[in-house]
Amino acid sequence: MTYQQAVVSSFFTSRLERHPHAPAVYDFDRQEKYTYGDLARRANALANYLVKVCGVEKGDRVGICSGNDMVYIDLFYATARTGAITTAYNILLTAGELEGLLENEAPRVIFYDPAHQEKIDLLRRGRGECRWIPLGPEYDVILAADTSPAPLVAIDPEDIIQLMHTGGTTGLPKGAMLSARAVMLNAIGQQNTYSLTRSDVMFGYLPFFHTATWHTIAMPLLYAGGELVFARKFHVEQTFDVIEQARPTMIWGVPTVYRRLADHPRFAQADFSSITRCRCGAAPPSIELMEKYWEKGIQFCNGYGMTESGPGNLSIPAGELTLEQLRAKRTSCGKVMPYNEARIVDDQGQPVPVGQEGELLLRGGVLFSGYWNDPEETRRAMADGWLHTGDIARMDEDGFFYVVGRKKNMFITNGENIFPSEIEGALFCHPAVEDVCVIGVPDPDRGEVGKALVVSRDPQLTAEALARFLTDRLPSIKRPKYYAFVPKIPKNSLGKIRLDRLKETYGRPE
Repeated sequence: MTYQQAVVSSFFTSRLERHPHAPAVYDFDRQEKYTYGDLARRANALANYLVKVCGVEKGDRVGICSGNDMVYIDLFYATARTGAITTAYNILLTAGELEGLLENEAPRVIFYDPAHQEKIDLLRRGRGECRWIPLGPEYDVILAADTSPAPLVAIDPEDIIQLMHTGGTTGLPKGAMLSARAVMLNAIGQQNTYSLTRSDVMFGYLPFFHTATWHTIAMPLLYAGGELVFARKFHVEQTFDVIEQARPTMIWGVPTVYRRLADHPRFAQADFSSITRCRCGAAPPSIELMEKYWEKGIQFCNGYGMTESGPGNLSIPAGELTLEQLRAKRTSCGKVMPYNEARIVDDQGQPVPVGQEGELLLRGGVLFSGYWNDPEETRRAMADGWLHTGDIARMDEDGFFYVVGRKKNMFITNGENIFPSEIEGALFCHPAVEDVCVIGVPDPDRGEVGKALVVSRDPQLTAEALARFLTDRLPSIKRPKYYAFVPKIPKNSLGKIRLDRLKETYGRPE
């Protein structure tokens, strides 16, 4: 085994070997706790089964089609002893969508949640070469069978070890190929950025099949030797129970989750004293929402990342800023994290001056290695060696980045680029607005104008009242021309708005 291969192996094995009695994972739903030694035994048993029984070889895909479960963690640590590529499938996709991903990626083995048996039966047809294993008693038998140390497999830094599907809001997800190098540097960079140690406890409730919880919480925390508490899915009441009982030191979430917590009656009296920092991602939170957490003395701050880029790219330096400094940088998603480069360019690909808006590009050790079986999309995304994020951003004189909107979601009014996130942030300040999304719709005089889709807490709220509310908060060109009150804003499992559905249903000038 070469030196570089030994480094990769150590990334997976050293924590398990050095601290076997330390708490590692707490399955809150089942009230089951595991030490790092337990993780080693489970990983060995799974690796022995995959290699000896299933014939899995290095580079084969091993899939998971389930919500949050210990199998994700077992399979991650088994990587060093199988060389297999872990492929996480979103169980919430339709059978047709999943079928397209399976056809492209051809996994040898899939572990699945039997609660979705009807969907699984549809997917199994014509795939006799794939072994399907239900989680539950059958999986428990596998973990108890052969726990002897499985031999290590030589893995080079550039070998692909994970396929993580993009969490976009339109089209079929693409399989982002993550190398051992990208996975390792992301975990180390996140651990460094958030100063994670063995004393840290974090709660994961968003899906493990997305990059957010997996690469921002689980892997950096376990690399640091802390304890991961996880639940099958998000429940407001359960989250307060976790905060009170497990005493997490840091929480990660999306605006929808933080808002539901803040709106709950338990929020005012809940003991948040163990939590030193909160990180928000997926979408920008409103200032009004951030204030509710700042008032509790919590360092609530933003970050930025993509499936293709780690996702540890930009983050507020939590723990280094005072509350006053956080407020001053409240709309920023932070500075460049370790092993990253970032720049902002104009439509000609030239860097723009400080303070000017342009497309955000990323490069560095945490980047993916392309899309599985899709060289054309890979070339499009990685022009000139930089990842083109499609997000419009600016950087201030202190090196803090501000993402102002999606390039594809921008609309043009009277020749001026309008980004919905600023309008949404202003509308969120209205106490009756529970949720909101702004889209551009055609206008014969101005090209496009804004249309605000609002979920209201108050059935008496009117478009006229919202228009008056924005008078002193936004210039006239940015104020929506149309308002529509909707029952909910459709979102994917990570809390990102499904713009395709909204535009199809409400994308008319009325």
